[in-house]
Amino acid sequence: MASLSANLPVLIAAQVKLGRDIAGEVQTLVRLGGELRGKLQGAGEQAIACVTAAASAVATASVSINVSFKASASVSGAVGASGRAG
Repeated sequence: MASLSANLPVLIAAQVKLGRDIAGEVQTLVRLGGELRGKLQGAGEQAIACVTAAASAVATASVSINVSFKASASVSGAVGASGRAG
């Protein structure tokens, strides 16, 4: 318990930073996927369908990651605020 009390704030801070970093990278992927769709003139139908599906999947994943990050940060904050892990 002493180890958890000593290390929990550092672990929470690292988790929040990592979550923010990942969210930023995913937003970049979403933006690039949208830009790429408009630059596929002359590409085959399969290429366009593949890029469209990938861009859509990244956008969906972005929403899921954002929701998971917010939920995790909320739980971590509650644990940190209570000063105990259970």
